[in-house]
Amino acid sequence: MNPLSFGIMGLGLALFANALPLLGVGATPLKEGGHSPGKTVAVVGSLAGAITLTFFALWFIIKAPFGLENPVLVRLQILFASLGGKFGLLWIGVTIVQILGWDMRPVGTMCLFLALIHVIEMIILPTLVPVDLNIILIEVVFASYVLVLLGFWAVTHGKIAPKPVGWILMIATVGTLYIQFVASGVVPLPGG
Repeated sequence: MNPLSFGIMGLGLALFANALPLLGVGATPLKEGGHSPGKTVAVVGSLAGAITLTFFALWFIIKAPFGLENPVLVRLQILFASLGGKFGLLWIGVTIVQILGWDMRPVGTMCLFLALIHVIEMIILPTLVPVDLNIILIEVVFASYVLVLLGFWAVTHGKIAPKPVGWILMIATVGTLYIQFVASGVVPLPGG
């Protein structure tokens, strides 16, 4: 069984839930002195991403679903664990910062490093699998994740307004649906 759909579902939820407050949705508390509904949704989404992506990464490390004999498949498992682990750790950090109300800039700075790691992972992926339409579409979605990471850095450091970053997260959410349902194998590949 492949946990890709489960892990990516949490990523999609985290992206969507954090896009909403950036777009100004739920910014006003329901009662005076109450919490912002947008912040509450963001925390729940961040926590969902943290849990599912960490599980996804650990599953590829512990279970080794592609086996341990084929060196290419072992490297692909390591790449998947790195992808899931990178985002799982990010969303753990985001959740903690959101709950405690800490300064988000260190998380934004971390996103710059994660963007670099993600670009390296994007370069490695086509060396491990045959490049077809599915891999091209996955790489397009992955490129949107680079924009998300750079957007988080920019918004937390006052380099860009929140709304454009919210829209980047929404676009990445839509792309994530492709990975969640098609690339994971839940729905047959286009033309397959």
